[in-house]
Amino acid sequence: AARRSPQFGIPVAEVMGYFISRASLGSLTAKSGLGTALPLPREAMAQFAAQTNFDPATLPANLFLTAAVYAGGDPSFVQVPADADAATQRWDPATFDRALLVPANAFTGIKEVEWAKRFSIDDYALPGDSFTGFVLIEQAKAEANLLVEQLLGHDGLFAGRDRDGNRLAPTALDQVAGLWLLTDLAGILADSRYARYGDPVAAERFRTLADRAFAASRTLPPTSTVDSALAVEAYGQYAAVTADAERRQEALGAIEPLGDVLAAAQPAETAELGAALYGLVEASRVTGRASLLDAASTHFLELEARWDSTARVYATTVGAASYTYTPLEVGLVLAGLNALRIFGPPSVAELAQSRLADFFENSILVSGMQLASSLGVQHPALVAPAQAGGPYGRAPVLASQVTYDLSTCTWTVTDARFTTFWDMFLSNQAFWLSRRVVDGFIPVANIPGA
Repeated sequence: AARRSPQFGIPVAEVMGYFISRASLGSLTAKSGLGTALPLPREAMAQFAAQTNFDPATLPANLFLTAAVYAGGDPSFVQVPADADAATQRWDPATFDRALLVPANAFTGIKEVEWAKRFSIDDYALPGDSFTGFVLIEQAKAEANLLVEQLLGHDGLFAGRDRDGNRLAPTALDQVAGLWLLTDLAGILADSRYARYGDPVAAERFRTLADRAFAASRTLPPTSTVDSALAVEAYGQYAAVTADAERRQEALGAIEPLGDVLAAAQPAETAELGAALYGLVEASRVTGRASLLDAASTHFLELEARWDSTARVYATTVGAASYTYTPLEVGLVLAGLNALRIFGPPSVAELAQSRLADFFENSILVSGMQLASSLGVQHPALVAPAQAGGPYGRAPVLASQVTYDLSTCTWTVTDARFTTFWDMFLSNQAFWLSRRVVDGFIPVANIPGA
């Protein structure tokens, strides 16, 4: 049944979002085996250990550090899991979808960069986190190198490869996702706030590759509401990092018409409304156009008309007989509500904040989308990994689909598989609920001429 826990407000959602994101990051990139392995030389590990005064021998044994990640798999354990041995927390490779998809790898890499930012601040880190930050940067570099060395075609466009290695048709989302990762990575390697990761040569290389990725996105521009909203974010992040003044102005110039598209959109799906809110708020911040923020407020009222006070989530479409959500769809709604509650006008910001807390608790926790509890992720609706299904339990990651039945007022996990892109997108948005240490929004103040 739906919950409205009096104690579950924004502060709790921020903390829970932090730990949900952390659990999925560790499960995917260090334990699951869902990808290709990253061979880190002993010399590099020793250097990281010396810089952070940490003994890596205290880490769990048999970590599987991913270079590239696969599209998805069954997150069930195949033996009794033990915290001290990551090999016991592998997933069954027979269940893996070994496609190499651009959004899956890009948003995993973005997550690695964002968490490396978090782990660069020693006062906020747990033992070993500072060391892990260096490892995450190496993993993000591997993701970026995969994009440009294997998934960038002779046509200058990013495109995934299916499980047999065949090139898929490039999409607008592929270009936006690739741009966002290359921008984020170039940014952290050149940012004095994260001097421990500083690498001017690599920063320049990835910045140049980001310029190419932006050109690819202009060649295959977004047309859907979701892709347009994500393009606003990627273009804004890119404008703050590129050294090419002409491309910067082109990126800034592209944001305004994307905002107009989002303002005029009439989305049928709730997730599309969430995406429109996200893109419009960010576009208004970059362009200074109040009319885009007004359009976001109008879309929010459309979204609000779908609020189900029993389920304490939004109906996925008007008049839906049941509500089916994926992590991507939940993440888009969270992104929109979070942007509006922080940057929106007071007339809607307070309600957006209240809805965000309720929606987070019910769509992620009560629904069973979060498959298991973990460090910092405790809730009456959750069970420990060992009790989360299957003979040996499941990892504390996000299920691919949950469904709410209006006739019984109950949630069901209708697809317990792990979908990499969807999980990474939602868990990034959950991590970015708090701006105290890492700010996931466009750094408008860092954009020359914005």
